Amino acid sequence: MLRLNKLSIGTKLIITSGLGIMLMAGMIIVMMVGNSTVRSAVDDATAQAKISQMATDLRAQFRALEIGLRDMRLSLSLDASKQAMDYFHARQKAADGTVGGLIEMVKPGDGQTWVKKVKGLQDQYVQLVEKIADMNAQIFSLQAQRMGATTTEAREFTEQIGDLDSEANRLMRETAAPIATEAEKILSDEVANSEKATAAVVDTLTQTMTSTERLALGFGIVAVLTLIGSAAYGSIAIARPMRKMAEVLTSLTKDHSVEVPFTTRGDEVGDNARAAQTFKENLIRMEQMEAEQAAAEKASAEERQAAMQKLTDEFEAAIGGIVKAAVVGDFSKRVSLEGKDGFILNLGSAMNTLCDNVANTMEDLAQMFGALAEGNFSRRITADYQGIFGVLKNDANSMADRIASTIADIKAVGREVSNAAAEIATSTTDLSQRTEEQA
Repeated sequence: MLRLNKLSIGTKLIITSGLGIMLMAGMIIVMMVGNSTVRSAVDDATAQAKISQMATDLRAQFRALEIGLRDMRLSLSLDASKQAMDYFHARQKAADGTVGGLIEMVKPGDGQTWVKKVKGLQDQYVQLVEKIADMNAQIFSLQAQRMGATTTEAREFTEQIGDLDSEANRLMRETAAPIATEAEKILSDEVANSEKATAAVVDTLTQTMTSTERLALGFGIVAVLTLIGSAAYGSIAIARPMRKMAEVLTSLTKDHSVEVPFTTRGDEVGDNARAAQTFKENLIRMEQMEAEQAAAEKASAEERQAAMQKLTDEFEAAIGGIVKAAVVGDFSKRVSLEGKDGFILNLGSAMNTLCDNVANTMEDLAQMFGALAEGNFSRRITADYQGIFGVLKNDANSMADRIASTIADIKAVGREVSNAAAEIATSTTDLSQRTEEQA
């Protein structure tokens, strides 16, 4: 347990996860190997069953060849013999196909020996049947010739027919029948062997499936136990200490004398415990610093109050007179900057600049309005002002322009009225003279 406590939580989780993964991988590998073995066994069983079925079919086809030979020998006419041989050839073709399929199905080596042997017996049997078929055709030909022959010739034909028939029967009895019997025996033995092999494969398959299930179940049980153990260990060795540390941290916010546990552990719980211990020490130091700071603030409060009072007095002395003079329209007062610094120096400079701007603006406006009052409409403010001073300058100049324009218009109208009055007076005088002359 002590060694585990020296490991980090991440390492512990990696170890338990690795064990779980290894167990799951082992279970998967067992399942894959088992499935592969099962598939192989199923394939083998299927192949054996197919080989057994094809051997059974070949045995039936060999018997069909025997039936074709029998029907050919029992034929009463050449046409019936040919029909029997057609049946024989059809069964021969089917047997050739079955043999070809067996050669492809059976594994190379000793497994193909019996197939090749059966193929050789089949070829011998076919050759023998073809020979017997030729003899049978000769017999039908001799029988046809005997129909119109003399007695002596008929006797000779009969002897030839008997010899051919005897030879055909001998070939069937001594050669064809043993070949068919040997081929059927080989095929029967192979069918029995295939059935035994299939049963063995089924037994192997059953054993493989049983062992695979047992191994998979074993791996699964071990994996479940590992996960349960991991969960229990995580709850006891990780979750419980983490909850304890959370309680300790909560208590430290109220009581700085709480004892911090787990500081000797080498994992993240120990790291958190040591961090909590550092936090506790910092809290204690902060309390001490707060007490010292409170004392220092109390000591400096009076100093700040005195400094503020001094600053207020200096402000009143420097700015108060200027503000009072500005209230009554006197912008000639200025703040003396000698011996000033800091805030008072900046404030005094700003107040002097403000008084300069206001005084200059008011002076320009007073001069322009005085000129207007004296009838001088050409006076304008030309100084450069910013902000509301610039707006006031522009409005004053615009007002002077409009007044000058209006006065000019009035003078023009007055001149026109004088001229009209003069013309009316002249006309009246002329009219009066003409009236007197006529009287």
